[in-house]
Amino acid sequence: MIKYLIPSIIFQLSFTASAQQKPPMAKISKAEQAKIRAANIKKSAKTTFGYFVISAYSSTYGYSIYADGNLYIQQNTIPAMPGNKGFADTTAAAKTARLVIKKIKQGEMPPTISIDDLKKLNIIK
Repeated sequence: MIKYLIPSIIFQLSFTASAQQKPPMAKISKAEQAKIRAANIKKSAKTTFGYFVISAYSSTYGYSIYADGNLYIQQNTIPAMPGNKGFADTTAAAKTARLVIKKIKQGEMPPTISIDDLKKLNIIK
């Protein structure tokens, strides 16, 4: 219980100490969060993106995308596919992560992956 209480207290203290008094991100809709992220990315043309392939459920893989060293997206499942299945191999996860980064750089927010995208990457047939 204490494990969860301490970060909450730190968040509340840092939020109340903020001069701008913005609402916490958890209270903003996902669409609004996406708009904020897109605006932040456009403000900084020097944003550096990177990714890591990560272990996911049942010996599958996912990916984490970082923007300027901060976790931006963590995907444990294959996007656009039903269920909670991860990628079968690291190559498929890496290809998808690179496509997501490409879409972010092109201003697509949120960076949506479709079935057609997965077929073009030869991840599904």
